[in-house]
Amino acid sequence: MRLEAAKDTPKQAPVPATVMALRTITEASLQATVQEVAVPRHFLADPEANRQVGEFLAKRLKALGYRVTVQGPHRNIVALPAARAQDKPLLTLIGAHYDSVAGMPGADDNASAVAALIACAEALAKIAPAAGAGIGFVVFNREEFQADQRGAGLVGSRDFVEHYLPASGITVHAVHVLEMIGYRSAVPGSQRTPAGLPFSLPGTGDFVGVIGNAASASLVDAALGAARTYVPDLPTLGLKLPPGAEALLPVLTRSDHAPFWKAGIPALQWTDTAEFRNPHYHRPSDTPETLDYSFLAAVTRAVLACVMTGAAAKNAPV
Repeated sequence: MRLEAAKDTPKQAPVPATVMALRTITEASLQATVQEVAVPRHFLADPEANRQVGEFLAKRLKALGYRVTVQGPHRNIVALPAARAQDKPLLTLIGAHYDSVAGMPGADDNASAVAALIACAEALAKIAPAAGAGIGFVVFNREEFQADQRGAGLVGSRDFVEHYLPASGITVHAVHVLEMIGYRSAVPGSQRTPAGLPFSLPGTGDFVGVIGNAASASLVDAALGAARTYVPDLPTLGLKLPPGAEALLPVLTRSDHAPFWKAGIPALQWTDTAEFRNPHYHRPSDTPETLDYSFLAAVTRAVLACVMTGAAAKNAPV
C-alpha cells in the first residue's frame, strides 16, 4: 500500500468536449450552492431544513432535464439521464451526502461536495449532454452518525445499494463519492495522517485524496490520469487498498462509498481528508467562508474529467 501522485502519471491528449465542460465550472456558482445548502440539516435533529435542502436539490436537478426520484424512506435524491437504453442501462454515478451533523452548518461536510455534484450535472446537461448520457447522480441522506442511534450512519447509501439498485435494472460500473472537498491549507503542518496507515501524508494540506479498494484500483488510476491531464496544478494523491485492507482501516470506510465496496461495486472516494486537515470538522465554524473555492473548483473539474473519460471509454448506452 502506497500513495501515488497525479504528477507521476502520464499526461493524455485532452478531449475538446471535456475541456468545454470543465470551463463551465466556476468558483462563484460553487459558492452560491454552498451558501444555499450550508444550514443545519440533520435528518432527525433538523427535519424541516433537511427536507427543504432535499427539495431544493431535486428541483435543481429536475430543471436540468434529469429524471429525478426521491428514493426510499430516507429521501435520497436520484437523478438519471433523461434518455437511456432500456436494455441493461450502464451508468457511472457521482454521489454525495446532503445531510449535516445535528445543529451544524456543514459547509465542507458536505455542502462542498453537493455543490460539486450540482456543477457536474449542470456542465453535462448544458455543454456535453451526449457525453453525460451514461452518468447519473445520487445525493444521499442520513450519512451522518447520530450518537443516540447506536452508531447508525450511511443509512441512505446503504438503502440505495441494498434496495434501489437491485430493483432498478441499472448496472453501475463506477461510483465517485465526494466527501468534504472544499478545504485547503498551505500552512506546513496543517495535514495529519490517520492512525494505522503505513505511511505519512504530506505535511501540508493542499491536495485532494482519492481512495479505492482492490476492486476500484482502476478508478484510482483514472482519477490520477484525469487530474494530470485536465487539472495539472491540483495536487492529487491516490491510495489503492489491497484486498481486505478496508476491514483493518475503518477510518477509510466512513462515507457513502463503503456500501458500494461491500456490494462489490467499484467506488472511489474523493476527499480533503476531513478532520485530518479541516479544524472546523463537525463544528459550528464549518461555514461557507472557511472554504477555498479555487480548490473546490479544481477538484470538481478533476471529478468531472475523470467521470466523462470513464463513461466514454465504457461506451455507456443511453
